[in-house]
Amino acid sequence: MVESGISAREQLAEALRKAAGEGNLNEADRLADLLCRDHGAQESLGYIYLAQRDLMNRQPAQAVERLTAIADRFPQQPDIPFLIARAYGDQYRHGRAEPYLRRVVELIPDSGPGNYALGRNLYKAGRGTEAAPFLRKAAALQPPSADLALMLARTLVGLDEMDEAAAWMDKALTLAPDNAEIKAEHAEMARAIAGPQSRQKFVRWPESVQDFTDMKQLMRGHILRGYDTHGFVLRPDMGVVTQGSCFAGNLANSFRRYPLKVANIPFGEEHNSTYSNLAVARWLAAGEVDDTTAIVAETMGAENREQYVNALRAADLFVYTLGVAPAFFDRETGDLRMPRNAAASKASLIRSADFRTTTVEENVVNVTQILEILRDFNPRCLVVLSLSPVPLASTSEFPSAIIADCVSKSTLRVAAHQLTQNRALKALYWPSFEVARWASGHHGRVYGNDDGSSHHLDFKVIDDIIDNFIELFASPELKAAGPGK
Repeated sequence: MVESGISAREQLAEALRKAAGEGNLNEADRLADLLCRDHGAQESLGYIYLAQRDLMNRQPAQAVERLTAIADRFPQQPDIPFLIARAYGDQYRHGRAEPYLRRVVELIPDSGPGNYALGRNLYKAGRGTEAAPFLRKAAALQPPSADLALMLARTLVGLDEMDEAAAWMDKALTLAPDNAEIKAEHAEMARAIAGPQSRQKFVRWPESVQDFTDMKQLMRGHILRGYDTHGFVLRPDMGVVTQGSCFAGNLANSFRRYPLKVANIPFGEEHNSTYSNLAVARWLAAGEVDDTTAIVAETMGAENREQYVNALRAADLFVYTLGVAPAFFDRETGDLRMPRNAAASKASLIRSADFRTTTVEENVVNVTQILEILRDFNPRCLVVLSLSPVPLASTSEFPSAIIADCVSKSTLRVAAHQLTQNRALKALYWPSFEVARWASGHHGRVYGNDDGSSHHLDFKVIDDIIDNFIELFASPELKAAGPGK
């Protein structure tokens, strides 16, 4: 009975192959349905055939549903994951397709189509570094098609391997001499490799989410690559002053893990624009000379001024964190209106002043003046600008504080870039903001894990930021005396 049953299934499968090969699709569909109901060794053939028909009829979601239902029952059948991956690829869901293609290559390591499909999928997902080995292997396992040669050439261009890329582009044109797309790219390739080599190199965004797992390593490999310290070396017992809002205070605490003389000059939220920062600098330089500096003295404590000035005079390193771009301005005169250190102060100001985001140009002018005042105190210290990743607390300018914060931080980041391009200012930029706000979306939550606040960056991330600063700027003696040494 068993032998008879197996024989019948094999006969049904052979009949399906014959009907499909002869183009008798109605009969093939009927036989495939019978095989799918049989639950025997040949059952997968029916599902595979129907999934192929789904793909031909542009129904990839139906093909996925059909094949995933049986994939666990046929773990050694490579056609099933291959077709599932193709169906996901037809839906531009490359992440879903990848594990199925890896399963195909695991089952048949020397499959040319399998390696090509996996390489192509990784390339389409923007992961050229991972794609290249599979595409190269596919080309070695089978006579390469024009499509494979073209894709391999494109992948290698992205990796800046231009000589090999040019060879594969030549191959693609040889295989498809009349293909207009290949002819155009071949001409571009010829221009790209002709003449002297460019001094500029393209630097790629990290391709895989795995690159973001370790934030400290991410900084070293992708954010600080090529960073110029301008020859500055931080040694034990040197003076470090941080200035800014709460983030600057956290940076100071992280610096204190090393044998350095660390001071912090705090700005409250009410002093966190560069207009208010400039008022603080004027107060440090000359004391109370007008209403604005009087508010600064009231908020920061007149008795603390001498202490702050002495710290600046003794500093070897000055880290200035830019905070927010908006500030209050008088509706009639346009002058800065600085809030007092009181909960109702902003609510009072909004009745007589406009809360607006300042421009890049305004911030460049303000910070330039701040640094000029600093140089009067201390012409020798290294200035490092940073952008605080602490978000804007509130806004009356936009209906969304999140959008307002994006505009605010973008404005200050462009201003910081322009300031560091001015060599006369002798200021560097340190990418704390990029670590916390630009890279963290690929890493996971880095705010509030210590205290639940959406405004507070995790202490570990701050320590990683400073540890990488020490790695680049510090002397061997300071590194050896640091945390865990």
